[in-house]
Amino acid sequence: MERESLLEHRWWSVAEIAASSDVFIPRDLARLLSLLVAGELPGEPLTVGE
Repeated sequence: MERESLLEHRWWSVAEIAASSDVFIPRDLARLLSLLVAGELPGEPLTVGE
């Protein structure tokens, strides 16, 4: 399925992800990345969904 739906790839900034209308999985990826970039690491592994 991934091969059929993946048309291109590139590096994205957190700001680009947040502003994009593209669909990212997990859907709150921009928020999660913002926390990581700010140094807010989870104490335990996160369960992420769609």
